[in-house]
Amino acid sequence: MRDPFTHPAPGDRRRPRQPVGRKRGWPPGLLLSALLVCILTSCSTHVSSSGTERASAPLHADVTEALAHKSAGQPLTESVRAQDPSRPQKSQDSVVRFDRLSIEQGLSQSAVPCILQDNWGFMWFCTQDGLNRYDGYEFVAYEHDPDDPDGLGSGFIQAIHKDPSGTLWIGTNGGGLSRFDQRSGQFTRFVHDPDDPGSLSSDFVLSLHGDRDGVLWIGTDGGGLCRLEPAAPGTGAERFVRYQNRAGDSHSLSENTVQSIFEDRDGVLWVGTNAGGLNRLDRRGTTTMGSEPFVRYQHDADDPNSLSNNDVRSIYQDKE
Repeated sequence: MRDPFTHPAPGDRRRPRQPVGRKRGWPPGLLLSALLVCILTSCSTHVSSSGTERASAPLHADVTEALAHKSAGQPLTESVRAQDPSRPQKSQDSVVRFDRLSIEQGLSQSAVPCILQDNWGFMWFCTQDGLNRYDGYEFVAYEHDPDDPDGLGSGFIQAIHKDPSGTLWIGTNGGGLSRFDQRSGQFTRFVHDPDDPGSLSSDFVLSLHGDRDGVLWIGTDGGGLCRLEPAAPGTGAERFVRYQNRAGDSHSLSENTVQSIFEDRDGVLWVGTNAGGLNRLDRRGTTTMGSEPFVRYQHDADDPNSLSNNDVRSIYQDKE
């Protein structure tokens, strides 16, 4: 099988980047989303353990080496230091140092709203001008081509998600939802069709979440919440179930701009909106998808124990 990481398919719009400075081992550290992407070199390196379970997938040589060290029980950070003695040794007194990755090092654009590490250890950086894959040495950029219907839907990326199979889902600003198969190097687009109620509700995707059952949830700007349903036998096409605000229905989604989606440890889905507060989706006791009731939590100026603001951008559950 052709390795899509090193031998792109004909017509593939990926743009290879020049090596980032001197060659070095897999980058340890904490990757921050900011105007500049930085690597905190005094932290430990992490490679997803699920990579060892996907040996049949084409792996970059650097990732294969990293996983070999991991499976042998050798800390990857130690192997990296052995290859590069100039790296500072980890200690309580070590000075924190940041290595910068920006346009000068090959990143396609310097605004990075989201970052993800895939099953093989590659880092993915989403920008306002393309999707970037980083292998610790160089970038490969996947850019939007308006003449390519099978390419990335838009270069302005606002959300990214990795499903259990390792497939990447990319939410874009105006280009809908894109699915990227790393084995084939191909994108599949899902866009809004005003004549099809089973299509994506909006081409402006703000948030993505995969629940414990492997279902993908999509938060949109103006189109509410969508649930992706697998293709029914014989149809060959996935469908989207829409959850939207219905005027006069207090059990519908409070507002149609969904900025955050979170599933708690009990499997309850929580949905944060731009101006409608927080919503809890009760998926029990109903068989009609799209009609499940929401419970709203909103700001009330007369209630000091209510939500402080109706603009909910992130949701998190603590250990207690």
